[in-house]
Amino acid sequence: MNQPSLKNNRILIVDDEIDICRLVQGILEDEGYSVSYETSYDAAVKSMSTQEFDLCIFDVWLHDSSEDGILLMQKSLEVSPYTPVIMMSGHSTVETAVQAIKKGAYDFIEKPFKTDRLLVMVKRAIEFFNLKNENQKLKKSGDDTGKSLLSGFGLVSKEFRDLLQKAALAKNAVLIYGELGTGKKTAARYIHQNSVRKEGPCIVHHCHYYNDESDIEVLFKPGGDIEQAHGGTLIFDRVSHMSLTAQKKLLRLIESGGVLGDNRMVDVRIIGTYDLDIMSLVEQGRFLKDLYYLMNVVPIKIPLLRQKTKNIDVLLDGFYKEISGLDKSISGLFSEDAMHALKGYAWPGNLKQLKNFVEWCHIMGLAGLQSIEMSDLPPYLFEGDLRGGNGISNMDPNTSTYNAFFDDCALLPLKEAREKFEKEYLEGQLIRFGFNISKASSHIGMERSALHRKLKSLNVGTSPQTVAANKDDHLGLEPELGMKQEHGLSKISTVKG
Repeated sequence: MNQPSLKNNRILIVDDEIDICRLVQGILEDEGYSVSYETSYDAAVKSMSTQEFDLCIFDVWLHDSSEDGILLMQKSLEVSPYTPVIMMSGHSTVETAVQAIKKGAYDFIEKPFKTDRLLVMVKRAIEFFNLKNENQKLKKSGDDTGKSLLSGFGLVSKEFRDLLQKAALAKNAVLIYGELGTGKKTAARYIHQNSVRKEGPCIVHHCHYYNDESDIEVLFKPGGDIEQAHGGTLIFDRVSHMSLTAQKKLLRLIESGGVLGDNRMVDVRIIGTYDLDIMSLVEQGRFLKDLYYLMNVVPIKIPLLRQKTKNIDVLLDGFYKEISGLDKSISGLFSEDAMHALKGYAWPGNLKQLKNFVEWCHIMGLAGLQSIEMSDLPPYLFEGDLRGGNGISNMDPNTSTYNAFFDDCALLPLKEAREKFEKEYLEGQLIRFGFNISKASSHIGMERSALHRKLKSLNVGTSPQTVAANKDDHLGLEPELGMKQEHGLSKISTVKG
């Protein structure tokens, strides 16, 4: 589902110069924010006691006020601990900025400032506000994954579901890795919800969001994410983006058995997720080797949707019931060719993209049709570069998808591995050349008749019905070859995108 809009959020500006207040107010209101301002400490305290704000922007030096901006920030955090504060000053030093951040400021900006920098900082600060509120909800509910927790990967693979169950019963740290959109956080929350810690909080710390200073503050300060997760689970989302300074502090925390400092102790289970080649970061010195091995006690690899499209009907129905709130299946409405197209698409966004597709179907009212045809589907399903995702034809050798394909091949006997490679390679070439077998055979370096025989032996081709339907196109494939239906390569060339 879409995240809440950052616009229309309420922002409080406090500066003793009314011209500065009006300037910043105008900039932010032009972007759709709701902005009010005060010019003194006392007026600001009164305003904060009667209204709720999503962000506060305070000047460090408030002349002719009873207190300065730093004390106002501390007062603000007492009133609303999860409302971020940006400090600003025209007479600042590095020490002033560091002091402000150490005492709880989200960030610091020096006057005069550039409009673009202010807007980026405001946007990120309000995102921070939303994340903290999301974490608070998670702490109360223990989970926010909705009705069908395993409507994605859990139904795709029983073996994977069993692996999650085993990880849930263990007490060790877990590292979960996979492509974007595969459901890594959902897997982490499933582990928490099925563990002995399920009654405790489940807090998500988004490592890619913070800079070095804020990463440390949000994690380790009193009342920070680590303390919030006491008795439960702390999920480090995209842990490979964590700053080195924060990594070192986390390493000391784990090695000490949960000592945070100042004799504070925490009992937290750690789960990390990442979508990068974390070992390359270890080799480059960007991720601590000791921390990696301490967190990688139970490594879990999330399966790719494109490798499991035979279950796409189950996934379509699960997501549709979740999105629509109706106890109704949608998979049976797709025509044979339309379902082949769904199974043949690469789904680069994995489960997240499939869920968005189902939501699109719901919005467009496709569930009310007697039959969903190829012409009803969105054009991106037929774009050549995004098809053939079950194999290697469109993979970058530097991606996890490419490596996963060869990892799978490595588990097979040589003959089966060779057949798997040849099938995926030839299917990719057919897609590449618009199913024109003459062009494909020329590129591959095989005689046309030899390629026909190879395609037939591997069960790669086009169904007789589809060839007949496309007899005017330049498919160049013989009807008797019989396309393997699950790859959905039939009738593609006739679709107008």
